[in-house]
Amino acid sequence: MTRAVFDAMPSFDVAVSLKASYHSDGNHRWTTNDIHDIDALGSTVPYCDIVVTDKAVASHLRRTGVAERLGTIVLSSLSDLAATL
Repeated sequence: MTRAVFDAMPSFDVAVSLKASYHSDGNHRWTTNDIHDIDALGSTVPYCDIVVTDKAVASHLRRTGVAERLGTIVLSSLSDLAATL
């Protein structure tokens, strides 16, 4: 049932997944930019086919499996975009 609730709210799924991943990473030091990233990715990952973000965020998105669940390709380098298209 919980999975169905998150599936109905993909932006919330992205935000919760990223926050949980950041909290479980003992080396992660929170910054104001993390909150901005989470907000922006909650609005893009569920609705875009491809998202380009920095390496750290891309790693967390892959680790959580949220991008895969939503069918979004996550890249950490703009130079990889042309080959992906």
